[in-house]
Amino acid sequence: MTDTNEKHLHFLDYLLPILSKSPDGAFIDDIAYDYNKEYGISFDTDEIDHFESLYEYQYFTFPYSDLNRTAKIRPETKEIIKTYGSLSKYLDIIEESKAKEQAKLDNKEQLETEVLKLQKENFEYSQTIRNQEARIRNLEEQNKFIELLKGYWWLLLICIGIGAGLLELWDIVVP
Repeated sequence: MTDTNEKHLHFLDYLLPILSKSPDGAFIDDIAYDYNKEYGISFDTDEIDHFESLYEYQYFTFPYSDLNRTAKIRPETKEIIKTYGSLSKYLDIIEESKAKEQAKLDNKEQLETEVLKLQKENFEYSQTIRNQEARIRNLEEQNKFIELLKGYWWLLLICIGIGAGLLELWDIVVP
């Protein structure tokens, strides 16, 4: 157990139930000594001071003089120990809850990105459809004109023939 946070958490898990059972508190140096005997992990004075500065007021307090170093568990922490069995279980539950929330947020962001992508594709598709419809209308107009010419080609030929005949007649009448 080389990680300081793990070491502190393990010591907290050892310390807090002891403090929970001691209504007047317990001498923290004695608890650290017992912890060293049981787990073979020692805390020097600087580590204990650092540990106390990190977790005092969060999980325990020193209600008496600082020289006494008798720690007393906070009521909120006592309730956590009573409900969850240990602080690490409680912190694991909190961490798991945070991970689930983060997963939900990540999933939500992914879905929002996907929705935006689909909306963009829908817009591009709609624009393509509008362009194709305009092109179809233009081709239909051209097709109508061609169909009109096909339907009345004979009338057009008659008009051309009459025009050619009148031109010939004009050339004959006007020398």
